[in-house]
Amino acid sequence: MEDLRKSRWFWIVMVTTTLTLTFRVSGTASYLAMGMLGLEQETGEIVGLEPGMPAERAGLQVGDRIVEADGADRRPRIGENVTYIVERNGERLRFDLEAAPVPGTTLAFLVASGVMGLAFLGIGVFVFLRTGTVPGILLASYGICQALHWGGNPDTSSAALRDAMTILILLATMLAASFLLHLALAFPPSWPVANRRRTWVWLYAPAAVALVFALVGQEVAFYLLMNLQAYLYTLAAFVVMCVRWRRADPTQRKTHGLGVMIWGFLAGVVPYLAALVISAAAPEVELPGGLGPFPYTLFFALIPAAFAFGILRAQPSSST
Repeated sequence: MEDLRKSRWFWIVMVTTTLTLTFRVSGTASYLAMGMLGLEQETGEIVGLEPGMPAERAGLQVGDRIVEADGADRRPRIGENVTYIVERNGERLRFDLEAAPVPGTTLAFLVASGVMGLAFLGIGVFVFLRTGTVPGILLASYGICQALHWGGNPDTSSAALRDAMTILILLATMLAASFLLHLALAFPPSWPVANRRRTWVWLYAPAAVALVFALVGQEVAFYLLMNLQAYLYTLAAFVVMCVRWRRADPTQRKTHGLGVMIWGFLAGVVPYLAALVISAAAPEVELPGGLGPFPYTLFFALIPAAFAFGILRAQPSSST
């Protein structure tokens, strides 16, 4: 078996990891100075206000249509002033808002999500450097994509750069699902389908199509494809691992850590899905943490940890 640590893939992984690490640390650090206005808008209309935050205190109301927002073209810093001109009942009103510090619980979750992104990155790169195998580099690629996804973007005043970073992160979400499914197929013993060109097309072409949608301004098609692909491919990866477990004998299940991988996958996903269902079925129920289902996404870090365990357990038998 070729040792990918002695090929060009080593440098590709190292350079990409360095760039991703810089991006993630910068994005997470920007949260510490980030201010919050406490309003939610869709297509220029205010659809939600957070109690006690500057937008509500200033007198903005749900249903106000934003005509102009001076200073709202980027993430405001603590103490920075943002002026909104809104239309309400045919009358134009001006509101001056001063960005407040992000509430402690929200800030803790945002920083934790950035740290989780670093954990994804660290686990994947560690396994690649330890094994030098195809599953190792696929887990490293998965970790790099997830590190781009989790945590905030670096702060910038350029709208074009912010849009580009948003597209990059969303494409990374799709590629992460592709790498995870590819990893499930290539996990030792690798299935022959993992090396077929047609499989690679099915795995990675959706991200290329989504990029085209983004570049031509088809946002609805872009988001629809992104969410559909991410969920379906992640589910497919779980199904593949279950099939592997069913086909394996008891010895192989133990030596390859298949049970740990499956349970780790479930432990990473089920808390978030359960919180999502509870929030949708009973919105009046306040989940622990007070931020809805989103804090439960932190359990996702169990997925690469479980796959890392399996890859490291399978390595001795795959290299003999």
